[in-house]
Amino acid sequence: MALSASKLKNEILAIINDPLNFPASENEAKQRLADAYDNYAQDAVDGSGDGPLSVNKSGFQSALNFPVGGSAAAAATAFETAVVTYWTGATFNITTPPIGSLSKVSSTIITPPIPNGLIGVVFADISAGVTADEKAQQVADAIHTMTITGAGIINHIIPGGFPGPPIPYTIS
Repeated sequence: MALSASKLKNEILAIINDPLNFPASENEAKQRLADAYDNYAQDAVDGSGDGPLSVNKSGFQSALNFPVGGSAAAAATAFETAVVTYWTGATFNITTPPIGSLSKVSSTIITPPIPNGLIGVVFADISAGVTADEKAQQVADAIHTMTITGAGIINHIIPGGFPGPPIPYTIS
């Protein structure tokens, strides 16, 4: 598969639109946000089409530090830090070798997603008349746009049994 901002939007809406299942505590909200991001991120693929093997979901949850009475900027920074933490050192499965290769040795994120300020812009804009669905889409689009800036390399073996040159990719 590949990442889908629409899937992330639906994960966010599942948290905020169910009054009978609304998070009862800050810790539960953090857990559910971490679960939502992880459900979205598990559809990511590397340069040869394999999905994530190892990510830092607990680090994502821990990075969601929302100060009491904090600003939209502080909340956005927490989300940006969570996304960076999630992908730092992440690895992908090595099932599918790149085209022309005999095998795939490793696939590792070497540059986690880069904060771009979009999450802060979306959080700061609490315009009247915007539906929960529209705001969830804006948040999902901002997080998705940041996520796909993460980059990794695939190490592989080429015919003849020699290491091939590292193959760069971005999370998609």
